[in-house]
Amino acid sequence: MLLRVSGAPRGDRDGNADFFMSYTRSDQLGAEWISWVLEDAGFRVVVQAWDFGPGAHFVAEIHLAARHSSRTIAVLSRAYSGVGVRHGGVAGRVGG
Repeated sequence: MLLRVSGAPRGDRDGNADFFMSYTRSDQLGAEWISWVLEDAGFRVVVQAWDFGPGAHFVAEIHLAARHSSRTIAVLSRAYSGVGVRHGGVAGRVGG
């Protein structure tokens, strides 16, 4: 897979990120690879596996990450399509 990164990083010192990486556990390796490429290019990326602390409230962390990131990248797969159902409709509430 080839990933081309263009544009300039826009994250700031106030904790805002350029990207929030949305994925399900089965897609973690791919999400981490994409995130690594973006961070290597100078972008700031919020990644669940890297940035959500142990015992953190998962839904609250997703909401904060989405609000404080300029853009969201979703790693889409068959597993990802069922996430909103398992987490009580989180996918529909994140943006609001």
